[in-house]
Amino acid sequence: MWFLIALWLRSSSQIAFVQKSISQSSSIPRSTNTITVELQPDQPIGQGSVITISGIFGSQTADGTVHIYDSGSVIFSSVASWSRQSGTIVLLVSAMQTLSNTSVTVFKFDLTNPSSAQDSSDQILISCSGAGSQCFPEPMSSAGTMPLRVIQALTFTSFTVAHSSSFPGSPNTVTAAFQAAAPLTSLFATHVHLEGFYGSPTPDTDALPLQLLSPPLPTCADPCPNATPPAFHFSPFDD
Repeated sequence: MWFLIALWLRSSSQIAFVQKSISQSSSIPRSTNTITVELQPDQPIGQGSVITISGIFGSQTADGTVHIYDSGSVIFSSVASWSRQSGTIVLLVSAMQTLSNTSVTVFKFDLTNPSSAQDSSDQILISCSGAGSQCFPEPMSSAGTMPLRVIQALTFTSFTVAHSSSFPGSPNTVTAAFQAAAPLTSLFATHVHLEGFYGSPTPDTDALPLQLLSPPLPTCADPCPNATPPAFHFSPFDD
């Protein structure tokens, strides 16, 4: 009887996470990368417990304290300990605080990306310990991009720009031609910025008409269903 009671107490103290996701905001080398963590254990994790997330390799952020923010930061007094070599962040549940098992806790922290491209870690683990809480290491998931995935900075192999008129006050068609060293895709919400067009009286707009000359757009029956003419943001005062 005593053996069965002790066994039940031990199994009930083992905590698992029903939600344990981690994602990043930037894949650009050397940039500030906001890491977002969403957690929900199957049992409350109380004050004095330690949450450990490991396997976030490659950051240039030095060892020390990192700032925790967003709605869940108060649970950890807005600070955590960071170790660069092991890629580990350690969070302490503060006095009078509890990591809830009835809702998802969200918090964020910033790391500096490595200077060159790398794949994300194949296994970022979360665990907990202390104050009666124990979680065996579990792999985290990601709804976006798993940290720290960094892609090489894109370069252009060619770029030219020309205009159609040099007469004051006349309409002026600007033609830009460029070729990227790698495909530009919508996967990372890619934007192409053309800057330095100073002096135009054309007012600011988010819908300046754009004509794609090459390669040609896909053709379809006229009228083309759901067709939207390409346009882009323009301000003559942009830096």
